[in-house]
Amino acid sequence: MSILDAFEIDAEPIITPGHFYQKEEPITDTAVVCFSYKALDFVLAHYEHEIYLTMPATCNGKICIYYLPEFRVLFFMSPIGASIAGGLLQEMAYLASISKFVYFGSCGVLDPALRGRFIAPTACYREEGFSYHFAPPADYIDMKNSAYVSSFMEKRGIPFATGKGWTTDAIFNETKKKWAARKKEGVVCVDMEASGLQAIADHIGVELYIFFFGGDILGESWECGDLGGENERRRQCSAVEVALQIGLSLSGKTR
Repeated sequence: MSILDAFEIDAEPIITPGHFYQKEEPITDTAVVCFSYKALDFVLAHYEHEIYLTMPATCNGKICIYYLPEFRVLFFMSPIGASIAGGLLQEMAYLASISKFVYFGSCGVLDPALRGRFIAPTACYREEGFSYHFAPPADYIDMKNSAYVSSFMEKRGIPFATGKGWTTDAIFNETKKKWAARKKEGVVCVDMEASGLQAIADHIGVELYIFFFGGDILGESWECGDLGGENERRRQCSAVEVALQIGLSLSGKTR
């Protein structure tokens, strides 16, 4: 049996989030999720917030989930990587009854012109293992709410681009051959979570809204850009504000 056989239709899992958690009283149906402590720090410094819950300690430590009353959303920082990020999405869907997730973060771009631009991926190449447990095998998975994200930005005059993404588990094995193949297929950016998040969202019946901003440049050579620097911090902060507004537009429950 290979990873291509991992997906089972209507299979009953042995372990579920219900084995670890008791459901909390729902406070909203929408969560906004970042991957950077800089984005989290910005939110905590600039917006009214309260701790909704603290995820129990694991080997990686506790994760605080915040409620932002101004936007009627939960906000938290996800670990990086499709497997752990996707598992946390499933836990939050169960634990807090979240049905709409807005994710944002930096990505590598295959076109230097997209550095710093917001990008709404339309589909993502599945070069990670997580998604194959939750969706039938295929090269790409459609990012189902890309049109909503694009329309939101377009109506507000926010410059953005669209195109296919490339989700990989192996940042140190993004080879020239792979880069050329993905670029030929219309891929414009590369990340480490999107295809896995979409697969688990589809599988458990929740909605995913995701966008990136271009950071480093992936080509025949690599340009780090300003990863970890002031320019990236500013882009994270700008992305926070867009993501929170998307969350507000989606939120259907309040206290």
